[in-house]
Amino acid sequence: EGNEYAGLIYEAMAYQIAKGIGELSTVVDGKVDVIILTGGIAYSKMLTSWIKNRVSFISHVEIMPGEN
Repeated sequence: EGNEYAGLIYEAMAYQIAKGIGELSTVVDGKVDVIILTGGIAYSKMLTSWIKNRVSFISHVEIMPGEN
């Protein structure tokens, strides 16, 4: 039960992050050179793959884990 709930939370996070990327891409008229996922969340392959699947049609996605 706990793992299912955690998965649901991760999916919701991925959805919200992807939604934000999509919103921002419209502001620049879709002229996005690259999407970079960084910070602590970039360590999660599961989360980054969900995000990547949702936004890769906008531009190439780079993953750079790390907080600094």
